[in-house]
Formats: sequence, structure tokens, C-alpha cells
Amino acid sequence: MIKEVIKGCHAIEKEQAEHDRFGYDAPNYQETISNLKRYILKRCQDEKIWL
Repeated sequence: MIKEVIKGCHAIEKEQAEHDRFGYDAPNYQETISNLKRYILKRCQDEKIWL
């Protein structure tokens, strides 16, 4: 399940980059995604869960 969340974060980051590249208006989820990924990866490290 955690892997799917991380994969989804990567997909949204890719979508955001495409919107930036082509000049489309898109919601800016970058900071939210970065915080979520950082939190998940830190918790996994603390709990010794290796993705």
C-alpha cells in the first residue's frame, strides 16, 4: 500500500512537470507531495520497513 502511495506521488510530480513544461495551468501539489513522501520514507526508516 505504501508503495502505491509513493508511486502515485511520482505520477503527480510527473504530471506537474508536464504542465510546467507545456505552460498549462495546473494545481501546485509539489510541496504537499514532497512533505508526504518525506514523512512516509522517514516513518518507513524508523519502523525498518524497506520499500
